[in-house]
Amino acid sequence: MLKFFRRPKIPLHIQFELACEAASVFGFSRVEEILQTYGYSVRHAKTVKKYLTFTSAQLLEYFVQNPKTCKRLFNDSGDKRYTPSTFITMNKKGKYFVGMLDRDVQEHDVETFDTLAEAVTDYVLFSLKLNRLKIDG
Repeated sequence: MLKFFRRPKIPLHIQFELACEAASVFGFSRVEEILQTYGYSVRHAKTVKKYLTFTSAQLLEYFVQNPKTCKRLFNDSGDKRYTPSTFITMNKKGKYFVGMLDRDVQEHDVETFDTLAEAVTDYVLFSLKLNRLKIDG
């Protein structure tokens, strides 16, 4: 009788790291490393969403508690090596904008956020083609 190998579930704190690296311009090798640790493989960083079980509220809380990670992803989002791609910007009044740059470098699907943690949460979710962050207000 064949026994099927059951891969371990990826812990939540590792899923947060995985999502951040997948959204990053520079994170693909780290994505592969994380997934290989748990017996998975991936061909493209954007396909990691099938391994993620967290909610947007949990991801937001992670970013509230990890401001250095927020800042790193905010800075990383400015490195546009290809289009279409997601972006985060901040205006002079301190509001954050998250959206998509198309092939003609035109902005689309732009949402506004009050905090960096909210903007980075939406940026990661949008980058991975997950449901975007909804803020009541």
